Amino acid sequence: MDSDQVKFRAVFIYSKGSKRQLLLSYKEIENLTTFIRNTIKQEVTIINTNMGLDIYYLSSVDMRDFICKAFGLFHAIHGSSEHNFKIISLESSLEIKQYLYHAYLHWVKMPLLLTSYIKSFVIQLTRDYMNNIKINALLFSVWYKNLQQVRLQKRGLVNQKGELLIQTLRDLYLDHNYNPLEKNFILKALSAEHHN
Repeated sequence: MDSDQVKFRAVFIYSKGSKRQLLLSYKEIENLTTFIRNTIKQEVTIINTNMGLDIYYLSSVDMRDFICKAFGLFHAIHGSSEHNFKIISLESSLEIKQYLYHAYLHWVKMPLLLTSYIKSFVIQLTRDYMNNIKINALLFSVWYKNLQQVRLQKRGLVNQKGELLIQTLRDLYLDHNYNPLEKNFILKALSAEHHN
């Protein structure tokens, strides 16, 4: 794939039922991630929560159908068909940003759900960080911009959990991309900017 044409994309898969449970086990997620990554030859991150699957990937072509079929293969052993799921496919960073912005505005009204999502999101990003450096940087950028926008437009909706998400993503990014001296310098610069 030509890296000039590679775009940040996502597929979100949610159960249509009211059950809040994992769609796949963590071992199945590892296998599904490896299968998709080996097929598309690009970074793939799958966030597995009680709300569903967030599948982020880099690709020059829309891989929605392939990803849904791969998910179907892994989920078939649970006895469900594709018709039991709501599937949302996003084709650009802008679409992902807009979708996650509205999702955050919805989730912030349900603090336990938001807390659970953030905790799971951060743990799973950390687990496979080195295989997904570009995606993780893009996710940090999306979440940072979204929470800045919420901060400016909807004062009071960026709660402690939202701030914790940004700090954690920032620290993950800095830990994996900068040495301790550079990281310290960047954090001081950000702190000074925040106070001005």
